[in-house]
Amino acid sequence: MNHPSSIKHKGKTYILDRQATAQLKRKKAAAQSRTAELDEPIKLYIADLGAYNAGKLVGEWIELPMEEEDLNAVLKKLSRDGQGDYAIHDYEAPFSIDEHENPHKLNELAEKLEDTHVPSQVIFCAINTLGIASDDWDAAITSGADAFVLEAKDEDDLGYAYLESTGGSIADVDPEGYHFDYDSFGRDLRIDGYGYDEDSEDPEEDFTKGMSDQEVGEHYVEGMGSVAELGQKTIEMYFDYESLGRDLAVDFVQCDDLYISFS
Repeated sequence: MNHPSSIKHKGKTYILDRQATAQLKRKKAAAQSRTAELDEPIKLYIADLGAYNAGKLVGEWIELPMEEEDLNAVLKKLSRDGQGDYAIHDYEAPFSIDEHENPHKLNELAEKLEDTHVPSQVIFCAINTLGIASDDWDAAITSGADAFVLEAKDEDDLGYAYLESTGGSIADVDPEGYHFDYDSFGRDLRIDGYGYDEDSEDPEEDFTKGMSDQEVGEHYVEGMGSVAELGQKTIEMYFDYESLGRDLAVDFVQCDDLYISFS
């Protein structure tokens, strides 16, 4: 019986559970560690600028949304009844906030986010990439509601995240083996001694000498007939997620660690 991460060729077993298996395990672990919840609460640290300029740290953390009356009270206190200025000196949010951002506008956004299931990162990405006015939250929310969102930091991650989210199999996505990693496959074959034919006139001669790892992988697959003949485990192990992600990326925009396809 074959090792779960092995293939046979001319009666010889080649063990393939090296770098490719480790890489696949890392991808699965990363996917399992992703949180399903994209949003974070919006928190602001409002500082009294007059006190700050005098060398004192005076301020208050607030969490949005909050009642306008309560927000006005905080801003009034930290601006000395409107006689001074305040600024946002720190924040916790899934998007960037300038120190001079209007807290009332942010509170309005927080209220809208509370009433929608569209993550704020997606809304801001819609504004930044689709030409939507920066205060047209309704248009941004509408665009985000129909978006296909994947958590991925790069094209390699995007390929894996796409397969995970759609539930599709590699065979369905890549029936012709276009995204098969021949280079890594050929490297591992070579490590395990592929290239020496015991039935040849000179069994000590490496018939892959002069070939690149890519060519070794292609030579083996050609002899098998197709990538499909390698078996599902081997195909999964050597699937080139970055290649798939690169093809998918043309239909996505990247915003931080999200790839988003807007309808």
